[in-house]
Amino acid sequence: MNKDELSVNCSNGFFFSASDFYKSVFGKKVYKIAIDAGCSCPNRDGTKGTGGCIFCSQKGSGEFSQKKELSVSQQIENGKLLVKSKTKDNSYIAYFQNFTNTYGDSKSLIKKYYEALECKDIAGISIATRPDCISDEILEGLKLISEKNFVMLELGFQTCNEISAKYINRCYENLVYDECVLRIRKECPAIHIITHVIFGLPGETEQDTGQTHFKYF
Repeated sequence: MNKDELSVNCSNGFFFSASDFYKSVFGKKVYKIAIDAGCSCPNRDGTKGTGGCIFCSQKGSGEFSQKKELSVSQQIENGKLLVKSKTKDNSYIAYFQNFTNTYGDSKSLIKKYYEALECKDIAGISIATRPDCISDEILEGLKLISEKNFVMLELGFQTCNEISAKYINRCYENLVYDECVLRIRKECPAIHIITHVIFGLPGETEQDTGQTHFKYF
């Protein structure tokens, strides 16, 4: 299903879940296995801010990931055991979830992406990150990977209300997100983009929710 078809379905009140999307791509149900790539975040180490976004947990909102001291391959094998009873298809997406998974040494991170894809039963990778943390080196590496593999970038955006963005300590302006998405679509059209949003932030109205949805999705 392409973006235009999805927009029509949503406008008609059809909810296209993530599970349905994966089935449309892979022809079967897939499960995401949370991976800790050992990254930090510019909103925690002082580069952009400290303390992180107010909704982010101590583990970088990756409570179900394995210990970062383990190799990516071992984390995946451990993660499979957690969902073993839920699937018969044995098909998984390696989800680099904790913190900002394009923030760090580019060569090391790209190596970890490849390591995940080389594991048995891994159908693709999904990478949680910020739109202000995708370097040219990372994007070039992901472009090469996406030519033969399923690649998804999950961008933390949350809201288009700039006042709310400051309240949640996001530490970047909407324009940064806009430019990032346009860049990915232009340079790496095979990469799928997910945008994380939070509806109903303190002080926001239905109009804010509508603007976030209709302007960006």
